[in-house]
Amino acid sequence: KNLYVSLYSAAIMLTHANVMATSMMKQNPVKRWDRSKNPPLRTNYKCGDGKWLMGTNHPEEKYWPRFCEVMGLPELEHDPRFAETMDRIKNAPALITILDNMFQQNPREFWMKKFNEVGLMFAPIQKLSEVIEDPQAIANNYIVDFDHPHLGNILIPGYPASFSSNAAGMRHAAPQLGEHTDQVMKEMGLSDAEIAELREKAVIK
Repeated sequence: KNLYVSLYSAAIMLTHANVMATSMMKQNPVKRWDRSKNPPLRTNYKCGDGKWLMGTNHPEEKYWPRFCEVMGLPELEHDPRFAETMDRIKNAPALITILDNMFQQNPREFWMKKFNEVGLMFAPIQKLSEVIEDPQAIANNYIVDFDHPHLGNILIPGYPASFSSNAAGMRHAAPQLGEHTDQVMKEMGLSDAEIAELREKAVIK
C-alpha cells in the first residue's frame, strides 16, 4: 500500500476555513503578519508591481551576505545595526524600511530571478483568490467543488493524502444540530412514539 502527501495540498488544507470564506465571499482575508518580529530573510516584501514574496532562508548567517549583495546593498552586511540576526530583529523597522524601498524598484519576477540565480530561498505569495483558481491546484484536486446543502456550490480544499487502494475526501457537510437524532434514537431501539415523547419533553432536539 502506498501513501502520497502533497505539501502544497497540505498547506491549502491548513487554511480550510479561509479557502471556504474566500470562495463564498469573493474576497481575501486580511493579511496579518508582524514583520517587526521576524528576521529579514524570513519575512515578506511587496514588490514594485504590487505583488508579494516571502523569504524562507535559514540559517540567516549563511545567507545574509549573499542577500545584501543581490539587493545592491552590500554596505548592510557590516552595518553594526544589522550585524547579527538578533540585531536585525531589534532594528527591524529601520531595516525593513530600507529593504521595502529597494523591493519597490522592481517587479516580483525580477527579484525572483535574481534570488533563484544565487540560491536564495524566496517564493511568490499567492492570495487565496489566486490559489482557488490555480490550474495546478485544480488539476491535482487540491481545490475541489463541493455542493453544500445550505451554502450551495463552493470550493474547498481536497484531501492532501492519497492512497493506492482507497479514496479519501469530503463525503458530506457537517450535520446540523440534531440532524441525525431520530436516526440515532432508532438505532438504539426507540420507536417513533418514544422519540416524539422525548422531543416533546425537550430531552432531545
